Amino acid sequence: MSNTADSGRSARRRFQSHSDVDSRTYDRARDLPKLLPLWPQEIVSSKAADHAGLLARLRKALRAERQRGASSHWTYDLARHAQLLRAYRAEAAAHLRATAGSRRRAYEENPISKKRARPTSP
Repeated sequence: MSNTADSGRSARRRFQSHSDVDSRTYDRARDLPKLLPLWPQEIVSSKAADHAGLLARLRKALRAERQRGASSHWTYDLARHAQLLRAYRAEAAAHLRATAGSRRRAYEENPISKKRARPTSP
């Protein structure tokens, strides 16, 4: 019994460490053109709106790939699905980092009052 549990833990550990390495090796300029038809200016753009559009395109491609896999379509590619997921996670994390700074700046410029409005009695 313990041998089976140990092998399960080591397999889980191997998978986790392997997925961590993959997410760190994502390169936008190298990987995105292989996954989506993009113009060069779409790859290098750093605008939040362009980034949100890119995330939408990645979600759409992921959904299509997931549907192909679920229906056992002959064009389904597990490697492409994994690459799309890796790219989506990396781009979503980058988008959150970028928008967190702008949200923080917006809060600092216009902080929400912590005092509650007290009702006035007539």
